[in-house]
Amino acid sequence: DNGGGDTAVARPIMGRFITETKPYARMRRREGRGLSDFWTETVEPRGPFTYTRPVVVLTNHWSGSMAEGFPMGMRGLGRATIVGTPMMGLGAAVFPITLDRTGLKAQYSAEPVYDMQNRPRWLMQPDIVVLDGADILAAGRRVLAAATA
Repeated sequence: DNGGGDTAVARPIMGRFITETKPYARMRRREGRGLSDFWTETVEPRGPFTYTRPVVVLTNHWSGSMAEGFPMGMRGLGRATIVGTPMMGLGAAVFPITLDRTGLKAQYSAEPVYDMQNRPRWLMQPDIVVLDGADILAAGRRVLAAATA
């Protein structure tokens, strides 16, 4: 279970897995009733070493926000296989809003996120889908073992 985190933390972690600056996500911003043009987010290499062996990122239905962005980014960088259940399907830059007529409070994503093929993050599926209730860690270990054999 992971409710998310900060892009400023996740991006440098992703940087440990690449040797050159690479794109990892496409973004748009809500503008009035529509959306802005796309822009591309990139990751820069980081640190004195690069981890080059196979990587598996585990997800479940409680993975949200940057806990969805990290697996999507690692997939976009060509550096990971995602194993688990579908995730929460959240956007980015979440802000509160109070509805005028009812006073109800809600939250909305001001910046929808897309993969490098412009597919929305909220529709992203793991590469290896594990059924609810199954052992995601065991499935991930099997995938990693096969990739390193």
